[in-house]
Amino acid sequence: MHRRHLAGLATATVISLGAGLPAPSVAVAADGDTLYVNRIAGCSDSGTGTKAAPFCSLQAAADRALPGQTVQAEAGVYFDPLVVTHSGSPGKPITFLGTDMRRDGYQMPGIGFLVNSDADENAPGLRLDGVHDIRISGFKIIGDSQESVLVNDSDRVTVDGNLVLGGPWTDPRPASLRVTGGADATVVSRNWFLGFATKSVTVDKGATGTVVTTNVIPGDGRAVIGGIQVTDAPGTVVTSNSVRTCDTAVSVLGASPGSVVKNNILAKFGPCDDHVLAARLAVSAESAASVSEGYNSLSPAEGEPAYAWAGATYPDSASFARAVPGRGDHDLTARINLYDRLLSPAPGSPAIDSADPNAPGQLDIDLHGYRRIDDPSTANASAGSSHPDRGAIEYTTSSTLLNVRANPRAVPLGSPVTFTVDTPETWSPVVAYTFDFQDGSPVVVSSVPSVSHVYPKTGEYTPVVTVRLQNGDMPAVWSESVQVSPDGPLVPVLSLAPTWNFSYKANTWDSRSPWSFTEQTLDFGDGTFDPMRPMTTEHVYAREGDYTVTYTVKDAGGRTAKATQQLHVGYRPSTYHPVNPTRVLDTRPDWSTLLIGQTRKVELSGHGFSFGAGSTAVVLNVTAIPRGGDGHLTVFPSDTAQPSTSNLNFVDGVTTSNLVTVPVGPRGTVDIANSHSALVDVVVDVVGYYAAELTSGDRFSPLPPARLLDTRTTAPIGADRSTSVQVAGVNGVPADATAVAVNLTGTGATEETYLAVYPSGSARSASSSLNPRPGRDSSNQVIVPVGPDGRINVYNHAGSTHAILDVSGYYGPGGQNLFTPAAPKRLLDTRATAGPLGPDGTLPLTIGGANGVPADAAAAALNVTVTDPTADSFVTVYPGGSTRPNTSSVNFQARSTVPNHVITPLAGNGTADIYNHVGSTQVIADLFGYFSKG
Repeated sequence: MHRRHLAGLATATVISLGAGLPAPSVAVAADGDTLYVNRIAGCSDSGTGTKAAPFCSLQAAADRALPGQTVQAEAGVYFDPLVVTHSGSPGKPITFLGTDMRRDGYQMPGIGFLVNSDADENAPGLRLDGVHDIRISGFKIIGDSQESVLVNDSDRVTVDGNLVLGGPWTDPRPASLRVTGGADATVVSRNWFLGFATKSVTVDKGATGTVVTTNVIPGDGRAVIGGIQVTDAPGTVVTSNSVRTCDTAVSVLGASPGSVVKNNILAKFGPCDDHVLAARLAVSAESAASVSEGYNSLSPAEGEPAYAWAGATYPDSASFARAVPGRGDHDLTARINLYDRLLSPAPGSPAIDSADPNAPGQLDIDLHGYRRIDDPSTANASAGSSHPDRGAIEYTTSSTLLNVRANPRAVPLGSPVTFTVDTPETWSPVVAYTFDFQDGSPVVVSSVPSVSHVYPKTGEYTPVVTVRLQNGDMPAVWSESVQVSPDGPLVPVLSLAPTWNFSYKANTWDSRSPWSFTEQTLDFGDGTFDPMRPMTTEHVYAREGDYTVTYTVKDAGGRTAKATQQLHVGYRPSTYHPVNPTRVLDTRPDWSTLLIGQTRKVELSGHGFSFGAGSTAVVLNVTAIPRGGDGHLTVFPSDTAQPSTSNLNFVDGVTTSNLVTVPVGPRGTVDIANSHSALVDVVVDVVGYYAAELTSGDRFSPLPPARLLDTRTTAPIGADRSTSVQVAGVNGVPADATAVAVNLTGTGATEETYLAVYPSGSARSASSSLNPRPGRDSSNQVIVPVGPDGRINVYNHAGSTHAILDVSGYYGPGGQNLFTPAAPKRLLDTRATAGPLGPDGTLPLTIGGANGVPADAAAAALNVTVTDPTADSFVTVYPGGSTRPNTSSVNFQARSTVPNHVITPLAGNGTADIYNHVGSTQVIADLFGYFSKG
């Protein structure tokens, strides 16, 4: 059974101690006997400490407290050192009461030091010196260079239910809590020790009758988190503590006759910073003969002793019991099986129901205030009705968090709400359920877990529910809130917003009814139904089309209503956003070569440019480095079926690049498929993207293809050299153009090299635009930003090569057209139709007015591939019926397969012509999008 110890419970009212020990009460005194401390407006340290006019500081209250009075501190930040100056009397202690550790945790009122405190850092956080009959409970106590708590020469002091913290990270305090100087009958119970100290609790010479019980010292792997140390302190009781430290967990040193060490969990924290070697329990030779020891669970580190007893060490409880008769009774050194940082026993732990119920200092409640209770599934270690667990935390069903459900959670004024407590799986029967509806109405006490209530006014209410068990425990309860509103109709509201391509987010948050919704369903119109619980959901459509989305909602009043919205799903017109070439994939460094038939997803977000929801397509420069064969790559939107198109054909031993424009998938990614029979490394650089936010980005205008550069008429570009090309103001490119689409051709290379096209005035990136090689003409389209001086640069890496640049359009403020992506689609494959395109032949290609492209489209983004050519040649793609320009789109050699990205203007009738220069060749054309006015 899995249990959690949780905040949220009220403090237990009585702690029952073993024989001969005082029972510290936590009951709050009557109003007349209570001094209040609360740092609110109107507080005063010179007042009388009433609830309406409280003291501002704990010290002011301590200086006025009388026997039998309670100093009640509200949750908040105080953090001034406190010196207790007044004493109580036997049976009438002065009680300093904060809040419940389980309920308020680190919100408990503070005693001690804050960082940069003006207080004396050499003083303890809490000092009790020469006083008697004092109780401190429910505080967060922080020390600095000295103890958090010092009990000196004081009698009948109880420190119960606190978080004891603090100490510097370096030079830790000697102790978190110290009892010394003739102190008598000190009780240190149910505290949680954190922070840095050589020892968490020390009981020094002269102290008598000290009880250290039911505390947790969880440690954190540092040697400076110390355990409990008793030195020359007769009659000290160390019972039911859970201690996990690097050093010795419990030490009884010097002459400490009559001391008791029972029912403790003593564990080793590992690994420890300083690799400390220490026993879990150490007892000096002077004390060994009279120390009562048993029922402890010890968990030493491997190779370390469990016991250091009278100068000898023992690795486990069995060897210890054999060597020291009458000691080690019921001790365990098996794995304790603890659950959490508080060292709670986990189900099946040998610590459960195995403690000595009659051990001195054994409390009837644990650290959290839960009663010690029998686990019916565990065999008990002793006869009788009390079967406590070892350590400070009881494994109990009382610690189970209970939920209170409101039905309905929203109602019109005047309608009832039923509150139901989830049936508690407790080992102790439920006595009563108490419901405080938080509207001023009388509290309802019920023997059943469900009650109904009608709220008299509108508003939001969260009831406070208490569950009391027969043994006195009160499990933590979490309650749902309820909204009470004026009556009104059920109004469904549906809104749909596009995110990525084909992906829409449906939002129904604005739907309203005074009643709770009992059922919500979204019909996306494509056969997909979503029974909604959250009020937003995202849906991805498989294909373009027109859909009717229907939202149906039912409420607790029995009413049903619908809202519908018509939705056209398709790729959206977009503007262009250039990007400094950014590498998003390189399979070479981590040996992640694309295998035969493998598909690789490419994440486009998170690379430093503003690519996010609303992005519709991406422009990539894809480079293939074959590893033993020919093949081709297909780039397509993720989460869609792989199309029959191709983007890059490669030949074994030849590094090949191609520009790719491709729609992004519904999560902003694209896939690259190696569809052939060769291994290939792939490098992908983003050079730009299209996004549907039309208020930013650039539009495109096509231009009749025209030549910007041909070094064959001047001189080739040498190794590690660049040539500058004027773009703005040339061949129709306006002065304010931000980027241009150019076709780059390399020819006459003297050795293998690469060309890079980049804007003038900018640093050249590591990305390549084209990979020429001797005896092989090659081409690749490039979309490149224009430098501030209107120029671009062409760089050559090695050898020398000629470069040719042909412009086909520009982006900028004067651009006229938006880009609409298209699912990759094959428009032409002469192998299946008219056969190869002959010499000086022209083939018309209809694009606009078909294939989902509007008839008035200005340009199209294609991937054009030639295959099986009979001669070295080139093809040119240009507007249908117009004069063929003196430019090329794809350059190739005989018997090769060569692709190239082409942005081609279209004629007014939506056509383009494809021209072949010499020989004959098969031609393939794939569509990836189009440009049109919007």
